[in-house]
Amino acid sequence: MGELPLLVRCVLAAALAATIVWAFFGRAPKRTISVKAVVWTGSIGVSCYAAAAMAVAFGRSEAALLMALAVEGLCATVWLARGVPRDEGDDDGGGGGGGTSPSPEGPSPVDWEQFDRAREAWARRTGSHPRPPERVA
Repeated sequence: MGELPLLVRCVLAAALAATIVWAFFGRAPKRTISVKAVVWTGSIGVSCYAAAAMAVAFGRSEAALLMALAVEGLCATVWLARGVPRDEGDDDGGGGGGGTSPSPEGPSPVDWEQFDRAREAWARRTGSHPRPPERVA
């Protein structure tokens, strides 16, 4: 594979740049995409990167073509990933955050008074007292 003319290299560079911009900022896929499809597409891109690294290691001139294919494959992965449905619905109640209790009239799930009593007893046993806040420079 010989040296490509400057005009061809500029057109390829512009096409790669346009693909990258489209992958991140273009319109997302109209249909929902399965995670499996995104993973397969990503693995193709990563495989092309690995092949390009091997081509560079062995001094092959096809490395640039493989690198371009890798960029295109990972751009396709990013674009497809934008079509994966995201769970933005209600909290599943698995913990890990504030929020309101399921029944606002019912008791709080945490007894804060009992917590404060237990903390004070612990502080007396260990001799630990809360430190005043320190100034952060």
